[in-house]
Amino acid sequence: MGWYDAAKDALKLAQQLDNIELIQKIIEIQQDVIKISEENTEYKEVIKQLKDNSVIDELLERIEGKTYYILPSDGKKRFICSTCWDVRKEIVQIYLKANGTYICMNCDNNGIYDNEKYNRSKIVRFR
Repeated sequence: MGWYDAAKDALKLAQQLDNIELIQKIIEIQQDVIKISEENTEYKEVIKQLKDNSVIDELLERIEGKTYYILPSDGKKRFICSTCWDVRKEIVQIYLKANGTYICMNCDNNGIYDNEKYNRSKIVRFR
């Protein structure tokens, strides 16, 4: 017998005894238990999300001195914004520009992902 059935049985008994005060108390207890049950469901979802995030966190390859991560996926490397992941746990792929720089279209995090391309683009611009 679960909490709901026990409260329902107690409510029936209180009605048979014609005890208004007891009926009101049982109804309050039922409402509190429903609220706690809903909170419990929310907490379970948060725990699941944290577990999922820790799995993703283990997959991320952190690049020393860079503000992005690499997420290996289907044999390809996906460049992920570290700001979006670290702050909001959102996986947002950054846009890699041909000049060796990148930008996150979500939070504007930007920088250099390929120094050679970046240096070549600077030389071309100054010619």
